[in-house]
Amino acid sequence: LKHSTVGNMSGKGDIPLWISEDEWRSVYEWLYSDNVTTAKKGCARIQAWKARSTRPAIPFPVENTAELVECRVSEASTTNSEPLLQQAYAMAVTRYWIIIEHVEGSNCM
Repeated sequence: LKHSTVGNMSGKGDIPLWISEDEWRSVYEWLYSDNVTTAKKGCARIQAWKARSTRPAIPFPVENTAELVECRVSEASTTNSEPLLQQAYAMAVTRYWIIIEHVEGSNCM
C-alpha cells in the first residue's frame, strides 16, 4: 500500500471505493500502526471497500497488505493456533508471488 497509488475509483463506471485521499491516508496509517486495535480498524475499512466493489476491484497491493496485517493481528491474539497462523501467512505470501509472476509474465510479451 503506497501513497502513490491513490485513486478513488475501482474502474470505469464503478462505485468509488474510498471517498478521498484523506480516507486513503488514514487507512494506510491504520494498517501500519503498531496498535492492534488500530490495525484491525484498517482491515475493517478494506473489507468495507471490498463489499462496495462491483467486481474484484480492490488493487491487489491493498488487498494483500490487509491480508498480511490480518495475520499480524491474529498473531497478537492468544486464541489462534500456530499452524493456522502459519497457514494464513503462507497463503498471503503465496498469493502475492502468484500475482507478481502473472504481472511479470504479462510484461514479457
